[in-house]
Amino acid sequence: MRGYDKDEVDAFLQMIAEQLEETVKENAGLQDKVKELEERLAEYQKNRRNLEEALLAAQKITEQMRENAEKEAQVKIREAEVKADKILAEAVQQSQQYSQEISKLRMQRDQMVAQFKSILEQSFLFLKSLTNDSGKKS
Repeated sequence: MRGYDKDEVDAFLQMIAEQLEETVKENAGLQDKVKELEERLAEYQKNRRNLEEALLAAQKITEQMRENAEKEAQVKIREAEVKADKILAEAVQQSQQYSQEISKLRMQRDQMVAQFKSILEQSFLFLKSLTNDSGKKS
């Protein structure tokens, strides 16, 4: 017989069918793997978006906290300035009161010195008059 050997052709077709079946299985496995990788990629992208959102939220919170801290610091500084102004005003007022008291005390002292001087002068004149009177009698 001339031509193709039926057993060889059947064996060849069997081999081709097996290779085709392996290729189909491999292709199905690769498609499953691609699908799995696409799902993992989608999950990674979702996680990345979540992380970016969390990072943005953390940055906003940090910025708000910084702004709040600055506002609080400004309030405290202003309160301290008001308190310092009040203390200074009280000190000035006390200083003025002390100055007035010192002036009053100096006036009282000057009056007392003048009165004492007057008493001394009167006493001196009285003693002088006594000595002049006793000198005239003798």
